[in-house]
Amino acid sequence: LTRPIGSREQFGNVRVDFERFEVTRGDQQFSLTTREMELLRYFLEHEDVVLSRGRLQTDVWQDSVEWPGRSIDNFVMRLRKMIETDSASPRHLISIRGTGYRFIRNPEN
Repeated sequence: LTRPIGSREQFGNVRVDFERFEVTRGDQQFSLTTREMELLRYFLEHEDVVLSRGRLQTDVWQDSVEWPGRSIDNFVMRLRKMIETDSASPRHLISIRGTGYRFIRNPEN
């Protein structure tokens, strides 16, 4: 089940502009690469769903020769630095040990 995503999304103090490839967290602004934006969009579309690396490869990277393998973790780490207040203790982009990741729009306090 996917959630429709608009050209702009907001969660917590994070604003995402898919047309401009920008993320704003508080007063900090970040530019995203095409692949980072595709990955972030995919997480937002699949909110609260545990996504395996294999599924991310199939759905985000598709048949691309650019597939980063385990370095998907590096893409997630870069996204966390943009969307998380504390990337070492993420509240939105959560690691599911041995499986993959889950995006949580409104985490419990």
